[in-house]
Amino acid sequence: MKQVKRFLLVGAAATALQYLIYGTLLRLAPWPAVAASVAGYLAGSVLSYLLNYHVTFDSRRSHASAVPKFYAMVAVAFVLNAALVGLLVDGMGLNAWAGQVIATGVCLAWNFAVSRRWVFGEAR
Repeated sequence: MKQVKRFLLVGAAATALQYLIYGTLLRLAPWPAVAASVAGYLAGSVLSYLLNYHVTFDSRRSHASAVPKFYAMVAVAFVLNAALVGLLVDGMGLNAWAGQVIATGVCLAWNFAVSRRWVFGEAR
């Protein structure tokens, strides 16, 4: 349960960074919702890797092993996030923030399951 709590705290920090970038790009540029989401998601992924590796999972896996796995996981979540935001915001007319929150929840569940079992688990 501690691992889940740490994962959620790390996710909150990464999501806060993602949303800060998302909101800034929507307001200041203004960027399309999907492009702003992608930029924020990428920045959040770097923070997420570092904190999850060291704090959440206290991984013993080498970075040479963990980084490619992490970014394979992120690549799937990246496409999933962009597709969901595109579908919900552009396709269904949902508010940009509501669409992003839903996409974040789906990606959160995916990322925890894959991180725990494959990315940061004991090297075999």
